[in-house]
Amino acid sequence: MIPSPPAALASSPLVPNDTPREEEEPSAETSASDEIMRLRAERRALEEERARLACELEAARADALQAEQRLESVLNTVSHELRTPLQALHICLELLHARIRGAADEVPQAWVLSHLEKAKRSSNRMTRLVRALLDASRLHAGRIEIRPERFDLSSLVADVLSAARDELAWARCPCTFSSHGKVFGQWDRPLLELVIHNLLSNAMKYGAGQPVHVEVEGFETSARITVKDHGLGIPIEDHARIFQRFERAHTMTHVAGFGLGLWIVKQVAAAMHGTVTVASRPGEGATFVLSLPRGPATVRAGFE
Repeated sequence: MIPSPPAALASSPLVPNDTPREEEEPSAETSASDEIMRLRAERRALEEERARLACELEAARADALQAEQRLESVLNTVSHELRTPLQALHICLELLHARIRGAADEVPQAWVLSHLEKAKRSSNRMTRLVRALLDASRLHAGRIEIRPERFDLSSLVADVLSAARDELAWARCPCTFSSHGKVFGQWDRPLLELVIHNLLSNAMKYGAGQPVHVEVEGFETSARITVKDHGLGIPIEDHARIFQRFERAHTMTHVAGFGLGLWIVKQVAAAMHGTVTVASRPGEGATFVLSLPRGPATVRAGFE
């Protein structure tokens, strides 16, 4: 017969072993697997970074190529636009020189005046082209400050139209002008003359042989100049682009000029805290509206 355990031993619960166990170290196989996964993640990150840098490099190359092509186009345009009036001026002067030197009698005054007028037009055109380049350079560098003075905008526009009378006649553009009384304000007179002339020149280029209408309106806190032509018109998708430097509507590449006039208009308008907009469709002419506050713009011009 097996003896029974003591009562105290029989009733005491089982006490677990509280001795801490040492953690099992990862096996060599597990460590190698983790390292492989880490290396793969690093490789993927490097491949993504390389792909991103390759895309940026390709985009930079494309931008550089586009800039080079644009520069070449601008230089070709400048060369062509300046060479044409220079050649015309040279021919007129050669003809005048040869006729006067070899004339046995008096040279007819009408013949001399005709060739002098041609020489004058060529000289004026070349002067305008050089002035446009100079104005664009100064605007882009931010070297022009707005110097406001109080004057009547209607009188200023009338003076610009009067000075452009010969140009309008040469372009066969009859011009009408309407004004709702005197419109006084504080603006930079020389810059505003430049802007109005550029808008008028644009109308003569793209609306040659068609009438041009200019209007000045005054409101409580602003003034507005509208120049409307009846020329080729501008596609809607080109409305924003024509205000950029060296840009013109794609259907008008045969027209002379650098593509700076409207860019200068936009920059000067912004410097005077104003705006310039265009409304146009192909075949319906174009209407440019310059809106300016009547108060002074004394801050330094900030140009794009």
